[in-house]
Amino acid sequence: MMDTRKLLHFTETVDQGSISKAAQSLRISQPALTKSLRLLEKELEVELLVRSSSGVTVTEFGRSLYAHARAVEAEMEHARAEIRQLSGNGKSHVKIGVLPSISGNLFARAIAQVIKFLPDLEIRVYEGVHCELMSAIRRREYDFVVAMADRFEPDPGPTLRYRIVLRDQLRIIARAGHPLDGLDAVTCADLIKFPWVHPVIGAAHRPILGLLFMESGIEPPRAQVECASVQFAKTVMATSDALGLMPDHTIEPDIKAGTLCCLPIISEHLQRTVGLYYSVHRPLTPAAKAVMREIERICGGSLHGGRFS
Repeated sequence: MMDTRKLLHFTETVDQGSISKAAQSLRISQPALTKSLRLLEKELEVELLVRSSSGVTVTEFGRSLYAHARAVEAEMEHARAEIRQLSGNGKSHVKIGVLPSISGNLFARAIAQVIKFLPDLEIRVYEGVHCELMSAIRRREYDFVVAMADRFEPDPGPTLRYRIVLRDQLRIIARAGHPLDGLDAVTCADLIKFPWVHPVIGAAHRPILGLLFMESGIEPPRAQVECASVQFAKTVMATSDALGLMPDHTIEPDIKAGTLCCLPIISEHLQRTVGLYYSVHRPLTPAAKAVMREIERICGGSLHGGRFS
């Protein structure tokens, strides 16, 4: 049987990018870590890491093992928490991955309600772009994730289940008083004249924006600024002529405050569907179901296949 300590040593080395940094993080000696990694490679009879003076590079075999090792670590963490809870020595906990454009408003409001009626529940929330979240839920690192659905994830595969929770309207955003603010009509030709703030590569908004511009026969705007932070993007837009794409609910407080505005661009492409995904190999706990139900209530969406029970 594979030693879980060796798997931990391996994943930490991949995460740190070097054996010396991983040894410091794990608080073991570098020779001990090197020996552990060599034994793991000998056991599997493949090379997992390519060592160099600048650090380590993961091989194809290593990438495959890394995904499985992360799943094992997540299951072990889940098992320890469940056993502590059953023995009366631990609290219920839920680990959730969520899109940055969802976390700041609707999702946060749902969590705020949950902690009112479940004060002993521990909730851990991690933001990530769509592709990162889907990879993580397939590795069973979360109880569930809030990510894009439909055209962005047409076939989640046999290991995942999902519920539609929100159908979102996306808007082209600018600062109040922007040169395009107040116009009766705005075209893609107008939009291309200004700098843009884009989500990082891997975020689902980028292909949505591409579809909008390609429909008009115009090359999509390049990203002058890329970021994973919704608040950072909103601040850049509020203090410059930069434009961005965000869902209605994300910029609602800024519209009311008079710092941002929605430009009059209407397109069937400026829509998205958001779902809750969970793994069939990691059964939902009562606590996870409670959080899901509150997210559904706050979002006001309908779920395929009924409510979580």
